[in-house]
Amino acid sequence: MKITVADIFRQTAELIANDPHRRGNLVQLGAPGRVVISGDIHGNRQNLTRIFSHASSGGEERSILILQEIIHGPPDPRNGHDRSVELMLRAARAKIANPDKVYFLMGNHDLVQITGGDITKDGRGVCKSFVEGVNFCFGDAGGDVLEAVLEFCRSLPIAVRFDNGLQATHSLPSPDRTELGGVDVLNRPYQDGDFIRGGAAYEW
Repeated sequence: MKITVADIFRQTAELIANDPHRRGNLVQLGAPGRVVISGDIHGNRQNLTRIFSHASSGGEERSILILQEIIHGPPDPRNGHDRSVELMLRAARAKIANPDKVYFLMGNHDLVQITGGDITKDGRGVCKSFVEGVNFCFGDAGGDVLEAVLEFCRSLPIAVRFDNGLQATHSLPSPDRTELGGVDVLNRPYQDGDFIRGGAAYEW
């Protein structure tokens, strides 16, 4: 049976959603040793390569790696398209190969892509550019790949927590909107209303 790109994203989404360390939208990793947490990647190939290299440089025991906001890169100078989906695919494959070593956090760019909104950056709508880039990269399969990518994005947790009290999140609710974000969303599955303005995931 041929494994498609969409299959890889769906398999990754299933691994993320059903992680044995996950309760609701919080992943509790205990005391794993060395942890590498990336900043926003946004389609930067060199940075992703460096992050993978750094995470694997800790000796025999590979580090825990937490990635965030791979989506929405600059236009490729050769063809003008956002090809950040290719980096997402690389990260998805890494998760499948190392399910207990590679983790993700949901960011605002992932969330906006889910909801069908847009973010303007350098004069262009990055969500629209991402969709065009997926179709450019995968042709007739673009629609299926995009659907699977959105499934992947919807599976992403809000937080990863460790026994020493450290909690990693992409961001935090604004001080005047903390009640909208709350902590309940960390301990339960997502609901549709969580992703829109005023919803718990949106505010986080």
